[in-house]
Amino acid sequence: SNDAFALIGHHNDPLFGNTQSSFYSRFNNPGIQELSNATKFDSIELILKTGKHNYGDSMQPFTVVVSRLAESIANDDDMFYNNTEFATDGKVMGTATKILRPSADDSLSIPLDKAFGLELFSLIKAKATQVSSSDRFVEYFKGIRIQTDSLTTAQVVGFQKNMTIRLHYHEDDGNIIQKHIDLGSAASPYQFNHIDR
Repeated sequence: SNDAFALIGHHNDPLFGNTQSSFYSRFNNPGIQELSNATKFDSIELILKTGKHNYGDSMQPFTVVVSRLAESIANDDDMFYNNTEFATDGKVMGTATKILRPSADDSLSIPLDKAFGLELFSLIKAKATQVSSSDRFVEYFKGIRIQTDSLTTAQVVGFQKNMTIRLHYHEDDGNIIQKHIDLGSAASPYQFNHIDR
């Protein structure tokens, strides 16, 4: 949980065999937001910033799959290792496929489930209990697992650990004003790499 990068991807090396790396992270409470009745939800996305590091073939499609956690990232000593894992709810929360060139591309955007985005927006707008504190928010949204499709992905990419879930909305009081709310990823130790060989 103290790694410098989020390692995400899959690579099959003739000498070292298969390596599958996924990343787990909590996200911070968006806090109290003053949203008027004129605001409307638009979309939600996960933004990953590349760390300019990769291992494998960057000419192959890079397919990212995001899943929502069903378990909190927590144990007795809050220490997580590359063999630690937590259960997801079994549904795909978001996916994106791109020819990703880590040395040239700055970021990767993954559209997330609109139903989740609308629910989260409604909770923020209503100043609901689920977003009233960090502890309540973690109970509601335990975090995510980011992994890749091993059938199409042929590289492991190092992303920066400061990830963002960005909720897009607009105000319509005669003029459309585009706005957004950012949820930053939690600090260590509540994010870590899981690696399978």
